[in-house]
Amino acid sequence: MSKNIIELVDQLPTRNLTTLTLQALDFVVPGQWQNTNGFDSLVAQVTGENDPALIEQIKTRALVLYNDKSEGYQRAVWLYQTLDSADTALASAALANMVSDKIPLMGGLIEKLTPKADKVQSIDFALKIAVEVVAFCQTSGIPGDNIGDFVKALRNYGKEELMRLAALVCIDGLLPLGPDFLKSARQTITNLSVQDLESNPVFSKLSTL
Repeated sequence: MSKNIIELVDQLPTRNLTTLTLQALDFVVPGQWQNTNGFDSLVAQVTGENDPALIEQIKTRALVLYNDKSEGYQRAVWLYQTLDSADTALASAALANMVSDKIPLMGGLIEKLTPKADKVQSIDFALKIAVEVVAFCQTSGIPGDNIGDFVKALRNYGKEELMRLAALVCIDGLLPLGPDFLKSARQTITNLSVQDLESNPVFSKLSTL
């Protein structure tokens, strides 16, 4: 991974589709997310400290922890970045299939080349939940299949963590799959074949873990 944690935070966008979407979701979890730009500003916000010397010490410690692969922070960031980079491809596949339903002349060909929109969205939703669990385990130093600890930790989720889950439920679950998104995703995932998963670019990358 070429960029360290400070560079990644410093380069977070100040205003784009993601930040606007998170601001719009404030009604779901009011006051849980603040668009803070820059690592120094983030440290000041979290700690309430503005002493440059103290902030510098925290930055140094953050770099040490991030560079220590046994801590799991680099792997967690890689997981989220992998999902983020794949969102466009997944959305394109789903859109192509929806277009095929509306244009008969193209439908036969596109339908053969693209997975069903619900299937794409369900896999995407399931993978994002899986990544959330694995990232939690990686940064908490517990086994990657410890679902019980993750569920318990949900009670203490707040701020950015809570907003991330709200976005996952609303944007990746409720909007594409409808009010019964959990049932719909479960039914779709249950009926998937090995080929369905292996042909998914995100699953292919994440399966190396």
